Amino acid sequence: MYWRHTAAYLDPHIRSGSSSFWAIGDVEVGLHGPKQDLETGEWDRRYAELLTRDEYDAGYRLVVAD
Repeated sequence: MYWRHTAAYLDPHIRSGSSSFWAIGDVEVGLHGPKQDLETGEWDRRYAELLTRDEYDAGYRLVVAD
């Protein structure tokens, strides 16, 4: 559900629970752009349509096998 709460990804605690960020390691440098976009409202201008959706397919799949 964090895709609707983009600022949550700026929180190191939140990122530590995400396998995508965990695998990358130090992402602080790469988060400067998104942080600035959130602070200036640019993110909202570009992606506001996402906030109207009930779901979002980011391509992640969970495969469970017995």
